[in-house]
Amino acid sequence: MKITKNLLKLITLSSLLALGSSYHVTADENTAAPDSASTPLSGTLNLSEHGGYNPNPPSDLNKQTTIGESYFGISYVPKAISFPTSKLADSIGTQEISMIDQEKTLNIAVKDKTRETGRNWTLTGKVSSNLSTNNAGIALKLESKRDVMRNINNGSQPFESEDLVEQIKKSTTNEINANKNITLNTESQSIMYNDGYFVNGVYDYEISNAKLIIPNVDQTTPDTISTTIQWNLECTPGKTDSLIDSLKELFEDQGQYIKLKEFISLKAIRGVEEEINRLTDPQQKQINLEHYNRYVKGYFVQWDLRGDGRYYNSTIKFIGSDVKKNALLRIYRAGDRGTNDSTRPEETYLSIKVFRNSKPIREYSEKGSHNPSNEELIIWDDLKPGDVIEYTTTAPDNKVGVFPNDYKKNETMRYMVTDQYKIVPMN
Repeated sequence: MKITKNLLKLITLSSLLALGSSYHVTADENTAAPDSASTPLSGTLNLSEHGGYNPNPPSDLNKQTTIGESYFGISYVPKAISFPTSKLADSIGTQEISMIDQEKTLNIAVKDKTRETGRNWTLTGKVSSNLSTNNAGIALKLESKRDVMRNINNGSQPFESEDLVEQIKKSTTNEINANKNITLNTESQSIMYNDGYFVNGVYDYEISNAKLIIPNVDQTTPDTISTTIQWNLECTPGKTDSLIDSLKELFEDQGQYIKLKEFISLKAIRGVEEEINRLTDPQQKQINLEHYNRYVKGYFVQWDLRGDGRYYNSTIKFIGSDVKKNALLRIYRAGDRGTNDSTRPEETYLSIKVFRNSKPIREYSEKGSHNPSNEELIIWDDLKPGDVIEYTTTAPDNKVGVFPNDYKKNETMRYMVTDQYKIVPMN
């Protein structure tokens, strides 16, 4: 007799049930064993072969250097800078003589394909000898009309204008910065520099114009100018290394020091200003002052308001950052500090408004009787370029404090948020 498999299974299962048997999975059978495994993964990423591409320069007025397979060095420089034969002006004062007019460009470039972070370098230039034999103080002025660009030409194809592209921004900041107006003499002058950003490319500085500057033409004798421009590229100490610790502490990104913290005390700001003013090294003082003006000044503004008591009742802080692309107002009211103005309890003592396209989008106010038992904190963190902040108080001038001092105005104070996410007074 032939029994199908399905029938056999049915009979077997039925028999088990009939016998009272049970079928179940034990706890051990529910546990994976082993429950994990691993596979090694490895590899090595090296720098581009043979130093990477050495691009052709933007015009045949420039020449490539012997950079070869180096990953770091000067890539190309102008072949020559020539001036037309000129007559000295019959006048008193300064005479300027521009280089021979030409449609093609003069360029100098630095190749940095090391792909390193923290490498600080500076390209400098100087003339090898005085431009006049009688020490008339003649100097060479170089001008550039654009930012440094990357040359992505591959070195084997002829240069095309499309080979010059914008730098890769690092937190809205250029990788390589430059001085666009430079007066060269026998002392080295900075042309362009890297403040330690990760870079990978050939960075092109265009000399849009070159001029001979004769400061006292009436005292200058006829002469023949013949010298050379010496370009030098060297690794330099990072500017951030020269920043004072108190200035560094204002930033949340420890390393670049460009992202301002969202909570800073006025005491800390004043301490930084005082310490910078006390610096005796002129170069360090300049570096700290430039960094403070670039990343702090205008990005931190504070209004303090006193009421009937001797201490400030409210503190409003504006903090912005063009690096983070944000700006905020932090409104703080101390608790149990006393009334604002007991003589006019129902009148508005303080009013803060934010306008966008002439329409109010945020409002805060306190009456003369306002005296909360607990501190209050309000944060408006969505301010945008073009917004107008309006600060109004009926308090007398001696009860109102504003930092910086030149941001303090009489009566209603109005400020605009700029495209750089700082604020400037409107009145």
